[in-house]
Amino acid sequence: MPENQSNKPMISVVLPTYNREHTLKRAIVSVLRQSYTNLELIVVDDGSTDDTPALVKSIDDARVRYLRLPENRGACAARNIGIHAARGPWVAFQDSDDEWLAGKLDAQLNSLMKHPNATVLFGSRIRFSPEGIRQKPPAHWRFDHDQLLAQLLRRSPMGTQAMIILRDALIKVGGFNENLRVMEEGELALRLLLARYRFDYCPHPLVFSYLQTDSISSNNQHRIAAARFFLSHYPELLVKFPHAKAEHLRSLGRLLCLEGNARKGRAHLFQALRLKPTDPALWATLVLSIGGGVGIRWAGRVKAWLIFRTQRAGGAL
Repeated sequence: MPENQSNKPMISVVLPTYNREHTLKRAIVSVLRQSYTNLELIVVDDGSTDDTPALVKSIDDARVRYLRLPENRGACAARNIGIHAARGPWVAFQDSDDEWLAGKLDAQLNSLMKHPNATVLFGSRIRFSPEGIRQKPPAHWRFDHDQLLAQLLRRSPMGTQAMIILRDALIKVGGFNENLRVMEEGELALRLLLARYRFDYCPHPLVFSYLQTDSISSNNQHRIAAARFFLSHYPELLVKFPHAKAEHLRSLGRLLCLEGNARKGRAHLFQALRLKPTDPALWATLVLSIGGGVGIRWAGRVKAWLIFRTQRAGGAL
């Protein structure tokens, strides 16, 4: 370990994985090659049935700890187990199909040195998906408490891979909500913010995030459950931020149409329009819903194609 890092805090990196042997090594190596070396990597195998155990055991680095769960419990449960096993005061998260940039932890620790009262630090990430390549949040993104609260209620600007959080705070708020399979990082951050923990933002890209075709975040049923969760668990806050409520209603309506329940889907879209009557995206979704999921699915593919063509032509991130 470099001498100048011996007095710096250990960072516990929690990496949940389930049947990701084809991308897991890249994720692990990107953590172990960090310029900040005072870390431990806790790989929580969430009941994998592939060769994940052999892959992890083949990595010769004393900083790697391997915890295997007897059955699949979901990424949030795996992360919570990793949090409780962590030895460091700070916890960072990696996903098994993503890649950290080599200076990620150094950049975050340097930012925390400048903002010693911060409990949660999140950074930007370059996200690769069928909808194109995007920096999320963008480099110019700025926030205050109310702006971040509105963002977290609507759609989280952060990803777990780009977050570093004080372990004591994670324990106090109860960790990740194990009933959620998507939007869990935003819901955790929302509870941390409501508990008055301080946030800071590092605008430089820290992570390459790859959306796989079988990614949990692509599962419509999980996304429907998440939208319903926010609508039922944060009703008073959503009254104060009606645009956030409209976003969840729009998402729920769109997803229900995609799943073949256009009647109920349109009912949610009409509720959203009462809150945002001048939103052209809402009107477009409602019009497309006349064809059920077919029109909405077609529009999504056209949008992805247009973004791809724009980027091929030299469009910015």
